Amino acid sequence: MKKDYQLQEGEKLGRNPHCPILGITGEGRLTYLWIGNNAPTDKFCFATMTGPKKLRRLAENILKALDDKN
Repeated sequence: MKKDYQLQEGEKLGRNPHCPILGITGEGRLTYLWIGNNAPTDKFCFATMTGPKKLRRLAENILKALDDKN
């Protein structure tokens, strides 16, 4: 499985082009998040997150934040 989500620009990289992306790659225990620049001439990884427990905790925290009534 591979699913990409285009992100909004935040702080400038100090170089062009700036095309931030979050990718979900792999399946099962091999699934990971890839966060980086996705320009055709400038692919750069800022961070990855791996591991079923970490990814599940992230997903649960996102859902909890969305459901928060405060």
